[in-house]
Amino acid sequence: MSKKSKKPMSLRAKDNLLSLTSIIATITPLAVAVGINFNDYFVHSAGLQVGFGGMLSLCLLVVMVKGKSSVLKGVWGYLIVFIIATCLKPILDDIVLLTGMALAGKATDSVIVQPQLKKVRRQRANTETADVTRDALMLAMENRAQEMRR
Repeated sequence: MSKKSKKPMSLRAKDNLLSLTSIIATITPLAVAVGINFNDYFVHSAGLQVGFGGMLSLCLLVVMVKGKSSVLKGVWGYLIVFIIATCLKPILDDIVLLTGMALAGKATDSVIVQPQLKKVRRQRANTETADVTRDALMLAMENRAQEMRR
């Protein structure tokens, strides 16, 4: 029984495969987080929370612009800040989750995929340089052989 020998993957194919892996490794954690929280991100309930926070901020701004800021002293000021913070909490939670997932994807890409990709690209460049040099030497040797025959 003879074993079939596998032809090694070309450097161009390795380069393309690692480039695709780099993209996938970068976006997968973020895509998973968005997929898991799809209803929170794309259903109107989150939009209403953001809308409420925006309206509250606008009311606060109008009160401050009209010079009625004395109303916001003491308990009222803290109450308004508390309400704004409560409204912004879902947004901040999403920012923390999504930037964490983006960081995880980029770190995975930087630590695992990019070193291999750089190595393959360096090998590919060296191979191309060697091929050009080989072809030039072969041509020079053929020209030299023809001159010697004359």
